[in-house]
Amino acid sequence: MCFNYISLKELVNSANTGADAIKRAPIVEEDTGLRCIRIGDISNNRPFNEWGFTRAEDTVINKFLLKKDDILVARTGNTIGVVKYIDKDLNSLYNNGLIRLKVNQNICPKYIYYNLISNNFKQYIYGISAGTSTQPNMKINHMLDYKVMDIPYNEQKAIVDILSSLDDKIELNNQMNETLEEMAQALFRRWFIDFEFPNEEGQPYKSSGGEMVESELGMIPKGWKVKKIQDVSVSANTGADAIRRAPIVEHDTGIKCVRVGDFTNKRNYDAWGFCQITEEDYKKFQLKENDILITRTASIGLIKFVLEDINAVFNNGIIRLRVFDEIAMYVNATLNSVDFTNHINKITGETSTRPNMKVNYVLNYKFVVPNEKINNHFINIYSKILRKIDYISKENQQLALIRDTLLPKLMSGEIRVSDVES
Repeated sequence: MCFNYISLKELVNSANTGADAIKRAPIVEEDTGLRCIRIGDISNNRPFNEWGFTRAEDTVINKFLLKKDDILVARTGNTIGVVKYIDKDLNSLYNNGLIRLKVNQNICPKYIYYNLISNNFKQYIYGISAGTSTQPNMKINHMLDYKVMDIPYNEQKAIVDILSSLDDKIELNNQMNETLEEMAQALFRRWFIDFEFPNEEGQPYKSSGGEMVESELGMIPKGWKVKKIQDVSVSANTGADAIRRAPIVEHDTGIKCVRVGDFTNKRNYDAWGFCQITEEDYKKFQLKENDILITRTASIGLIKFVLEDINAVFNNGIIRLRVFDEIAMYVNATLNSVDFTNHINKITGETSTRPNMKVNYVLNYKFVVPNEKINNHFINIYSKILRKIDYISKENQQLALIRDTLLPKLMSGEIRVSDVES
């Protein structure tokens, strides 16, 4: 079946870069009530409340304020071509590392968005930006030459409805996982920071008069101890060299490798890359049940707990901590605490211009260790939360796979909407 194609320039009302990041919309420390989205916010999928605050003149605000159905495209750097759809009016500007598209009224905005997140568009972007400079830079006019399938509005909308239903379920799952993570953190704070774990009568320990004793970390419940992570550790080491010992490859080797980017983008096992590794190194770096992984470069201090043995290794951007099995989940929760984050930020902020976490920074961390009964009670609750988060993450991976399989077929006409609906 043959289809007509039409260029983006015929489908948009406007396409322009954002406000100058230094003079017209600089990021400021204080809360101005006005935010500004940058390339890093899009590439790291940061939520609105994590975008930086800015200050700008009214003329700049009027010109660059984000509105519902705006489409943003990164135009420079390694994340060139990354796309974000704005689903509601936002009190935010966008800076000059981004291009904003406003589509014609007779075009479904999300139809254009889904075209722009396709592999075809990514390949097109690489083609028009490659070789232009050491820093890839996309010109608006070149981007607007990209062609999409010219189909009626009702068919555009039907395609969007199918793909959006999958995205909406993924987003709902993400929100559920965020809630579960907050529950886990709240439980940890109440039991091991406020010391309001349930006593023998099921009442909050500290406020019910539970006995507290002096320690080097302040007052703690009687019978509890202060230890360093190294006191409960079996081993701690960085992973396989990412270039020589565990390079990522395109073909299926049967062995995955987790990298820092997998942490920052919250990818689970199914989405990790395959790697080439010797049998000897595989045995040395294989991930086992109760391993605790901690990123040590770039986004420092992100934590992942391994719930079961998996055919995967970790590279040298990550530290693997192995502790005694009976306390592993509690240590994982401890390392996810604000106190540990502050500990790492303080040390790495003092050591060099490029933060890099050493194994000893983790091993020397002091923390409160509960008695066996409270530890077991906590693990019984906490493990259920972790496994629910893991289940939902796996479900999201499957939903994303279905979406990513359907998207190119729908955008090319290989699958028609009527085929999917039937």
